[in-house]
Amino acid sequence: SNKEERYIKYLNLFLQDDNFELMNKYVAEGNVTKAFECCHTLKGVVGNLGFRTLYTAVYEACELLRAGKCEGVAAIIDDVRDNYNAIIEIICNKLNK
Repeated sequence: SNKEERYIKYLNLFLQDDNFELMNKYVAEGNVTKAFECCHTLKGVVGNLGFRTLYTAVYEACELLRAGKCEGVAAIIDDVRDNYNAIIEIICNKLNK
């Protein structure tokens, strides 16, 4: 919507968001309910920010968790961890954080 200040605000909030880490924690613990909550929230955030590659992977993980399955979620998340970390690094560099 051409609101640069608003987008920057949400990029800063993304840097503070811990749903990626929490989702990994809950997947490792086998807690499908909590993992799904974190994954679903993360899916919305990355979708709204336009992070397409990350969104696709998080969507896949979310659908597995929605079906009550933790199996396969860790592999999906491992596949996008580099993308997630690259996004964080770019945001930090651009916003001088």
